[in-house]
Amino acid sequence: KLPSGWAFNNPNTVISESGKYPVTYTPADTENYNTISSTVTVNASKHDSIITKSIPSNLVYNESAYDYTQWFTLNHSETISYTITLNGQPVASIVNAGTYSITLTVAETDYYKGLTETVEVVVAQAAYTPYLSVLFASQYVTSGSKSSPILS
Repeated sequence: KLPSGWAFNNPNTVISESGKYPVTYTPADTENYNTISSTVTVNASKHDSIITKSIPSNLVYNESAYDYTQWFTLNHSETISYTITLNGQPVASIVNAGTYSITLTVAETDYYKGLTETVEVVVAQAAYTPYLSVLFASQYVTSGSKSSPILS
């Protein structure tokens, strides 16, 4: 923002990069003072891109893919690109138990610096409770014979 009396020559000027911008000063008392035109040199710097991470600490294999995109938010409206690997091999999603590496990439914009970060996500093995059912094969028993259990 310019001080009182100063204005950019183009009222739609938005400072997005360093450079020289034409300005005009119009005094409150134009009968006694002249209007002045000049240029202002602006050294604009880009803001840092910041990724906030909310990775659950108790991920367990459950036969479904985790929606990992909900674990990361960016401090501006651009998008995060994701690259996921498991044991060094690229994968499309986080499903199986193991330690995943997720590389998060944010492209540089007019106002924000680019960023690349890598995080590890661990999905634990699920506890397995075997199910055993015992059926008696009574329909196969002939008169006077004992039934034998069938395990399945």
